[in-house]
Amino acid sequence: MNTPEVLIATLGTESQVVTLSLLELERMGFDVGEVVVVPTAARADKIRESIERLDEVFQTDPRLRRYRYRLVSTGDDGQEEGAS
Repeated sequence: MNTPEVLIATLGTESQVVTLSLLELERMGFDVGEVVVVPTAARADKIRESIERLDEVFQTDPRLRRYRYRLVSTGDDGQEEGAS
């Protein structure tokens, strides 16, 4: 049994880049089991909007619900945020 791979993606203002990359890797035959998202620090208000969109799509899109999804903060506190 193969160990599923992990997609580590940075998140800017375009949340669809993460989901499109994941679906393309799946199409290419990669066995991705977890998605770890690291938001960039630029334009915090726009990044928050992207995070909200990404959270929603991972919870509602039937193609994406099977993946473990984590958002990792790059702040000084070292805390992880949102996970599903």
